[in-house]
Amino acid sequence: MVIDTLCRCPFSEARGTSRTCARRGSAMIEGTIRTIDPSSRTAVVLADDGRELLLAFPAEAVIEVSEPETMGLMGGVLGDLQLGYRVQVEVADAPVDGRYACTALVCLS
Repeated sequence: MVIDTLCRCPFSEARGTSRTCARRGSAMIEGTIRTIDPSSRTAVVLADDGRELLLAFPAEAVIEVSEPETMGLMGGVLGDLQLGYRVQVEVADAPVDGRYACTALVCLS
């Protein structure tokens, strides 16, 4: 799951640009939000490959959600997310204390 080369940045793809970013020691995962707890800054995402991942969101995590009027993306917070939303997350390649640090999340729903 380690990404050693350039990967497409989910924020660039969502905005229709071609910018890429180098992310060593991280992985891009798509899945569905199973649980979310904004107070503890955690969520459980069921990845498309069947794994359940416990995510921890540091204060500097970037969260992008759908903007209903333009159908684009805008900055968001954990409280904007709901159970069942499809998301693409960038997580550290190795969990710490059973939690994957999530540095970026794009809501696909």
